[in-house]
Amino acid sequence: MTSLIEQAKQKAAYQAVDEHVLPSHRVIGVGSGSTVVHVVARLLKRDPELNAKTVFVPTSFQSRGLLLDGGLTVGDVEQ
Repeated sequence: MTSLIEQAKQKAAYQAVDEHVLPSHRVIGVGSGSTVVHVVARLLKRDPELNAKTVFVPTSFQSRGLLLDGGLTVGDVEQ
């Protein structure tokens, strides 16, 4: 059973992606922390064609791994 805190984190992450990640965005920064798992999960539910046109720039090893595991294109913060 998922805790209320985890449910709230998932809801917040999903809402953030739904409201702030637009189809016109081609480069998206993905942060770190306890909600990043939910953010990446929501990104993976987007239209695969949108994700194919987008570069995701992680700020941590955790977010980089999640993005790569999801098959998303990962950029470098130094680019």
